[in-house]
Amino acid sequence: MTTEDILKTKEQRENIAFFLRMSLRGFKYKERPVGIREFILSPDFLNLKDTIRPKVLIDLEDLFDSPDNFGFCKYEEAVFDEGIGSGKTMKSAIIVAYLLYHLLCLKNPQKTFKMDSGSMITIMNVSVNAIQAKKVVFGEIRSRILNSPWFVTHMPDPNIRSELRFDGNICILPGHSGTTFPLGYNLVVAIMDEAAFYTETETHDVAEDMFYTLKRRIISRFGKHGLLVMISSPRYIDDFIEKKSREADDDEDIFSRRHAIWEVLPDDIIAIEAGACFELDGIKIPNKYKKDFQKNPEKAWRDLGARPSFALEPYFKQLTLIDNCIDDTLTRPFVTDTSQAHIPRFEPWFKGVPGRKYYMHVDLGLTHDAAGVCLGHPEKNIAVIDFMLRIKPTTNIEVDIDSIVNMIFELVARGFKFKIVTYDQWNSASSIQKLKKRNIKSEKCSVESLEAYDTFKEYAYMNLVRFYRDEFFLNEIRRMELIKGKRVDHPTGTGTKDLTDSVVGVVFNIVKDIINRRVITGKLL
Repeated sequence: MTTEDILKTKEQRENIAFFLRMSLRGFKYKERPVGIREFILSPDFLNLKDTIRPKVLIDLEDLFDSPDNFGFCKYEEAVFDEGIGSGKTMKSAIIVAYLLYHLLCLKNPQKTFKMDSGSMITIMNVSVNAIQAKKVVFGEIRSRILNSPWFVTHMPDPNIRSELRFDGNICILPGHSGTTFPLGYNLVVAIMDEAAFYTETETHDVAEDMFYTLKRRIISRFGKHGLLVMISSPRYIDDFIEKKSREADDDEDIFSRRHAIWEVLPDDIIAIEAGACFELDGIKIPNKYKKDFQKNPEKAWRDLGARPSFALEPYFKQLTLIDNCIDDTLTRPFVTDTSQAHIPRFEPWFKGVPGRKYYMHVDLGLTHDAAGVCLGHPEKNIAVIDFMLRIKPTTNIEVDIDSIVNMIFELVARGFKFKIVTYDQWNSASSIQKLKKRNIKSEKCSVESLEAYDTFKEYAYMNLVRFYRDEFFLNEIRRMELIKGKRVDHPTGTGTKDLTDSVVGVVFNIVKDIINRRVITGKLL
């Protein structure tokens, strides 16, 4: 027996074992599918050996690594969080082609999944809009399939322009981010293309709605044998693709990969290995991206490095300057850390300094929003924050607005002399009235305009603001974004800004007095 005969015999035995094993699992194949590497590289299939990027090939091998599952995929979801230009469209096209290939290798896909014989099985590529979805399906995916010799005998019907239709009542359909679009289809595979860029409002996250709609359709028809792929560059730290990436850390049914563009492009990898790179945050980056990082580091990290911004358009672009305002000699003056719906107790040592004037700003909340309270004072031309406090309502307990007034009275008893106490516009009239009766100057002050935030940013960037380390405050302020160039807010649908508003209000009032004193005396405070 020749070596060729031995190899043939071995292949026959492996085929018999495969068909038997898969038949026992309910999957009857008319031919044995090849592995993902052969499918991608072989001239009999996609023939991409000269164009596939090594990192893309590795990712797809890792995704399709379990030969005992239909489609060679043990995962229910896949998340690819990658920089712009890293090959996301090619990757999604290969995934679609490979799973289509597996369906076409089955003897009877409808019977396999216990469907009516005339039912259409659908693979859907969902994009931000209909134009982009059609571009991917009729461009990238169609070209991969039409250029594959294996698919010649299963060619899509050229007369149908709304979808790609194949033997066995299987089709590839372009979809858009309207959440009702997938209803009625027997979805086995869905790709959410650029999933971080679907429409998002205060109350409505289209990406999440689309995810659950697609997921329900896949599970209801194909159980755990379907696959939902989310692929996108990131927008900001709380967007949909970032949430799914974090979810994958604790869910073994979700496959996840994150790549900067220079980790994928062969030329970039060679440049780094040759030393033609610069280092930023301990990461080596090819020199060709240096201008991008110098011009707008947040955008470059997000778009090229697949490292999300804290906000869509960060208001505080130089976060290191904010961090420089942290003063480790300052201490949080509360006995307890709790701040839910009531005022924590002050430390015995926390007392007003004689002759010093203090400023407070209160951002009120009640049942849904927390209240932010901040106390500060000037030292010459520096605004020093004495404390920042977030009072959060619980399910059964609202924020006690009067308790904030009582806290101010306690501070007066502790020797704090108030220059002014300001409140935001909402529900503050009663509190202001009570303070005025005790001869404490109090009035409304809105920080909704850019003036207050611009003032805070200017002084913080000049290192003229001091505060102790408060992780919640730092987390809030990093997420602040500029909305249409007119106001500062937290990212749509997520985050808070109660604490930041209260700190900004105090610094704004202090700076106004510093400027007024300069005008009157020509001196610093």
